[in-house]
Amino acid sequence: MVEYKHKIGFKGPILIEPKPREPTKHQYDYDVATVAATIDALGLEGEVKINIEQNHALLAGHTFEHEIALAAALVSSARSTSTGGTINPAETPISLR
Repeated sequence: MVEYKHKIGFKGPILIEPKPREPTKHQYDYDVATVAATIDALGLEGEVKINIEQNHALLAGHTFEHEIALAAALVSSARSTSTGGTINPAETPISLR
């Protein structure tokens, strides 16, 4: 996906949203910790950011505050939404460092 982003000239970040149990209970993007570890392991810190949604934090068994705090400790920026899953396109990523 990152290679394709560069091929088409897209300059923005790719956002990954942790979605536990969607569509199955065996997910690799379960919560902020697993997504951040994947981004780090693949060396994609400058390319991929985490989109944190309150509903998905709760499905993962965490509070929204926990996921935000963990993201602040692990990654340089994240985007969050507490709405029913919609993101305001005018919303800018939250700088966490």
